[in-house]
Amino acid sequence: STMVRGGVTGVQRTETFMSRNLDRLVEGLTLEVTEKEMKAFHNTVIGTLVLILSWAYFTLSSVVLQYFNCQTQDTQGGLSIMVLTTNPDVQCWDWENFGQWDSHATLFPWAVLFVLLYPIGIFVLFA
Repeated sequence: STMVRGGVTGVQRTETFMSRNLDRLVEGLTLEVTEKEMKAFHNTVIGTLVLILSWAYFTLSSVVLQYFNCQTQDTQGGLSIMVLTTNPDVQCWDWENFGQWDSHATLFPWAVLFVLLYPIGIFVLFA
């Protein structure tokens, strides 16, 4: 049971007291930001985004271009074949197995698409 004095309960008084003091607290925390500070913040954000995009650009470009990084490897029969440098189990430009998803040649259209999107496309977009 709440005691009522003068028509205002203790809960109502507490709420009024808190709301008044909360308003004062918020007013005290209001920050005045100058145009110079805002411009400095803006430049920091832009610089950070450019740094992240540069990192992503070089990382994605190097991954996409690894598809074309093949080297010659001698086989037991004395023949030379081209294998993927990052995974020597994959034979490069194996057009006889075109259509099989584990074939290097099957992924050629995708590799060309992503080279156009990342290393070339992003460079042209930001140039």
